Amino acid sequence: MTDAPAPQISLPGTASPLRRFTLAAVLLALLGVLFAPFFVDPIDHTSPRAANGVVSFERYGPLNAPVNLAGDWRLTWLTPPAPGAVVPVPVPGDWSGPHPGGPTLPYLGTAPTTCASRGSGPAAMSCSSPTGSTPSKSR
Repeated sequence: MTDAPAPQISLPGTASPLRRFTLAAVLLALLGVLFAPFFVDPIDHTSPRAANGVVSFERYGPLNAPVNLAGDWRLTWLTPPAPGAVVPVPVPGDWSGPHPGGPTLPYLGTAPTTCASRGSGPAAMSCSSPTGSTPSKSR
């Protein structure tokens, strides 16, 4: 017989620290690559803001990305105390409370908000929110 050394048996959980670190780094890099697209903001924040229910893209250029439609939208109040009142409201924001040149609106009520788009070419459209009784507070 020969005096060959007996084979070394590696027990589970006895991997070298370098091997564990390498595996962890590879898994972390893979997760980073997989989830990176979820953290990219595609919205163009340099777009014009809505004013009195209208946003104009006439001097903006072609729409190549989603745009932010924040600004002053038109709100048409449908329930008491001021049915039919049309007031500009900030979006996002609160509609309840006093409005310059308009009524003081309560916290709850029915009111669609609208914002028209001008100068965006064939993609011209009007954006609106559904009508319903919802609190005016943004969450």
